[in-house]
Amino acid sequence: MARFIDPKDFDRVLNELESEEERGEQNDFEDDIDFEAEVIEHDRHNSESENDLEEPMEVDEAPVMREEEENLEGLRFFIGKNGDTLWANRPLHQTTKTKAVNIIKTIPGPKGEARKCKSRSECFLKIISESMIQKIVEYTNIFISKQKDERKNDSVDEDGFRDRDYRPTTREEVLALFGALFLIAVKRGNRSDVSEFFTTNGTGLTILRANFSERRFRMLLRSLRFDDITTRVERSLQDKLAPIREFHASFIENCQSAYNVGECITIDEMLVAFRGRCSFIQYMPQKPAKYGLKIYASCDSQTFYTNNMLI
Repeated sequence: MARFIDPKDFDRVLNELESEEERGEQNDFEDDIDFEAEVIEHDRHNSESENDLEEPMEVDEAPVMREEEENLEGLRFFIGKNGDTLWANRPLHQTTKTKAVNIIKTIPGPKGEARKCKSRSECFLKIISESMIQKIVEYTNIFISKQKDERKNDSVDEDGFRDRDYRPTTREEVLALFGALFLIAVKRGNRSDVSEFFTTNGTGLTILRANFSERRFRMLLRSLRFDDITTRVERSLQDKLAPIREFHASFIENCQSAYNVGECITIDEMLVAFRGRCSFIQYMPQKPAKYGLKIYASCDSQTFYTNNMLI
């Protein structure tokens, strides 16, 4: 018996076939190894040998690089005057032990009796001692007496001094003279005329007028001596520094016995301008003064002179 097929059956059959084809194609892909999905596994486990190789790279190398970068940060280099020496603006990192000869074992600052000083006058007398002051007084009076004996009468000489102006000096007067010279230096009056310090119009230094007259001040400056003028000629044959050798040697000895320099010490030279009569004047055209006395000095960060030498 013939059976009539409903059009709806065709649609149902076609849909079923399409569904089976889709399921069959997917199953084929899943069975084929060429179409396996790529899976990347992240293994965080390391063996003991791998740890031995990797840990030094992570722990040791990075700090070394950071230390080198910090050591080189801000470092600048300069070429010395000889064109060969290389200077750095700060000390480089030291990897070696400091030599024993470069280790400072003394404490910088005053030492010995100088540590007991409580005033500026006491500190000054540790450098320019009482015995040095007495020698200056003695040698200055020898010069004043010699100059007075060479005068023929009581007339005024070319410098305006009379016989009564040639009177001996004393320890107190010499100390007052040193104090006046220090004060003039502080006021930057080294290039001023002496008469300016004794003016009474308010521009002078009252403390100078309280201790000296202008004439006496000029007399002391002209007569101040640091050696015996009567034996200078013989001593000068062996020593060009004879006029100040005794004072200079005592000054160096007192500085070294009263003070220990620190780690930061400088040794340098300077040209002190001078155009008087002297057998060892230096001529240096590149210096502003050009003519003067060359002084070698050593000082630390507190500008305390411990040794200076004229050549």
